[in-house]
Amino acid sequence: MSHKITNGCVEDTDKIFVFHRVTVSVTPGAAQIVTWELNPMFRPKGPFIIYFIEFAHALGEWTRLNPDMAIVNECTFVDDNKRRCGLNNDEYYRVIAFDGVQEYASKPEPTLGVWSRHDWLIARDVIRKEYLRLRKFVGTQGFLLKKRKGGVPCECNDWDIGEPVNSFCEACFGTGIQGGYYNAIPYWLDLNDGPVAGDVSIPVGVVDNRSTSGRGVAYPRLDTYDIWIDGDTNKRYVIRKVDSPVDFRGKPVVYNVLLNQIPASGIEYSIPLEQSLEDVFGPAPSPDCTINPDLSTGGWRSGLGEQELC
Repeated sequence: MSHKITNGCVEDTDKIFVFHRVTVSVTPGAAQIVTWELNPMFRPKGPFIIYFIEFAHALGEWTRLNPDMAIVNECTFVDDNKRRCGLNNDEYYRVIAFDGVQEYASKPEPTLGVWSRHDWLIARDVIRKEYLRLRKFVGTQGFLLKKRKGGVPCECNDWDIGEPVNSFCEACFGTGIQGGYYNAIPYWLDLNDGPVAGDVSIPVGVVDNRSTSGRGVAYPRLDTYDIWIDGDTNKRYVIRKVDSPVDFRGKPVVYNVLLNQIPASGIEYSIPLEQSLEDVFGPAPSPDCTINPDLSTGGWRSGLGEQELC
């Protein structure tokens, strides 16, 4: 199947898989955390995107968990309802993206992934002990700013290459996507100061490029170029490397991260912990939308054939 490509993106958004990745994790308290990432090739038809989370047993009917409280400016949802995963691992979540014109559904994602109930209990105990270590002894409380990887392109993007040309843009904070980052969420790290390397930066002068390593729980997922903020000093760090020293059956449980401290002159210090969507994107999308016919009752195979196009 061929597609018209404009500025490096598929023009027909109905023909691409909208979500790049959806992950479901389980906390020590048995709450489920759903995180998602949009396909960078997807371009919404409306001013910005809101999200709904749905739950179902395998091949069953979908139940919308937040019908009256759409998620805006976030890429994480916490389901506090305790689910009985059982031995069959038949509980699934999916994310619905609404761009003001149409709804798009992600692939159904099982609660435990490849884990059995026994695997999950072991991993949960590892996470519980790691949280205890961080919060009671060695951890530093901070905030995580997840970088947007999809959405409305910023006006500072170069028309030909589709990349930002203004690293100090106040609309996208140098990311090329309007808003730049999602709202901050609390995140604890065990920090270890690294070496200091003085360097010359024009027009600031000599900049202290301090590298720092940290250890934290692998929930939510961390990616390079996310930003971590020290809750005590407001020092901001960009995550440059993510490693998982503790994996369980291929799924990360604990992260080791390498962070570079951002100079005080960086635009990243202008990023608020919470952004007003109307100030950034304009009026909210209309509540009227065109819903895909498969989404309300099925959608278990919806979009699977298109995934290879991304």
